[in-house]
Amino acid sequence: MEPTQARNGAGSEFDLIGDALAAAQRAHARGEWGAVRSWAALAVATIERGAPPAVSGRNTGNAAQLLDVLHLYDRFARGREPERDVRIDSLTASLYELESLNRHAAWWTHGAASGIDHDPITRLVRRLDGRTVDYDTWTRQIVRFGAIQVQYDPWSRMPRRIGPVEITYDPFRDYPRAIAGVDIR
Repeated sequence: MEPTQARNGAGSEFDLIGDALAAAQRAHARGEWGAVRSWAALAVATIERGAPPAVSGRNTGNAAQLLDVLHLYDRFARGREPERDVRIDSLTASLYELESLNRHAAWWTHGAASGIDHDPITRLVRRLDGRTVDYDTWTRQIVRFGAIQVQYDPWSRMPRRIGPVEITYDPFRDYPRAIAGVDIR
């Protein structure tokens, strides 16, 4: 099937993003940096012009955002401090569960499992396995998960600290520069 035929279907924007990212990866493997930038820019432009995904008409928190940042930790800083690695592994597993519970409203209609409490207004999980989940009142970003505190930059709303992991950003872009004291670039 040709790419233009795939884009005419129901998931056309999603297919274009996937095609562009796959092409960027192939160009990266060949060392063609200009092509990588072009394909990545196409994927970003497609994402930005598309409507945000509808998820039951409600805010779903930001566990996915925190998981994306913690993936950088796995890639660049894992293995330097075993105690921190264990804490991050536990946090990551809990954030996956929290993201699933906040994103899929089936638990709301069928009743929450034991150990899970939710806010009746926002329908976000407020307690998971005995750990309290606190959200920012306005942005619905997680600010505390059990004993883990999350701090954000007040302007970009990107996480600056997730428990024991500190993230520093490039001052001219919203890209992380270092995580847990390890340079990313």
